[in-house]
Amino acid sequence: MAGIDKRAVLESLDIGNGVAERERAVLKDFFLESSAWRKLRTGNADLVFGPKGSGKSTLFFNVIEHEYDLLEEGILIVSSENTAGESVFSAARQNPPENEEEYIAIWKLYILALIVDRCSKD
Repeated sequence: MAGIDKRAVLESLDIGNGVAERERAVLKDFFLESSAWRKLRTGNADLVFGPKGSGKSTLFFNVIEHEYDLLEEGILIVSSENTAGESVFSAARQNPPENEEEYIAIWKLYILALIVDRCSKD
C-alpha cells in the first residue's frame, strides 16, 4: 500500500451523519434485518431499548416504511415520535409529575390523544 495517502482516503470517506434521524432517506439502503426487526415485525416485541447509535431510529423508520404492508395484516401504525424536534414531554422538565400516578395518567392521556389523532386522519 505504498504511495497511498491514508489521510486523504480517510478524509474522503462519507460515513454519514451522526444523527440517524437526519439520514432517513438513506437508512433503508443500509438496513439489515436483525433479530430486533424480526421481533417487531412478527409482533413479539413492542419496545426496543438501546444506546444512541444502536439502530433504534432505523427500526422505527423501517416500520413506518412498511405501514401499508402492516395495515393489510390488520396492524395500524400510530407514530408517537417527533424525531426531528423536542420530546413531547420536554415541558414536564419544568413542572414534573409529583408521583407515579400522575406519570401513568399523563401517559394514558398521551396514548389516547395519539389514537384520536390517528383515527381522525382516516
